[in-house]
Amino acid sequence: MLIQRIHNNFRGFGINSFEERERLRASPNSTIFELDSIKMNNKITSQASATQAVKNQLFIVGSISSSGDVSFNPNPAIHLCASDARLECKRLAVNTPGKLYVFVKLAGAEMSPTASTISY
Repeated sequence: MLIQRIHNNFRGFGINSFEERERLRASPNSTIFELDSIKMNNKITSQASATQAVKNQLFIVGSISSSGDVSFNPNPAIHLCASDARLECKRLAVNTPGKLYVFVKLAGAEMSPTASTISY
């Protein structure tokens, strides 16, 4: 009964890649140029690429060790939809038994402006 309830809660969670890409294309905050840039550079390699990944609410994959340590690659691969990220978690889990792989949606971020030096 519990397993059936968990299955029902996750059914439909993964979004079809085509549908997700179309949603991103239609989003007023993204442009085809941004999406093409993301597809060509599928890793977060700079603050600018991280900003674009957050603006487009993309996904990254990380791991949690048996002791509870959370870890992400310094330059994580980005995934356009939840179903792609889930497949990557499954692939990694098969290669590393006993390690939990998670995917997270980059839904928001904050950054403080850098301080300016004032000379007198």
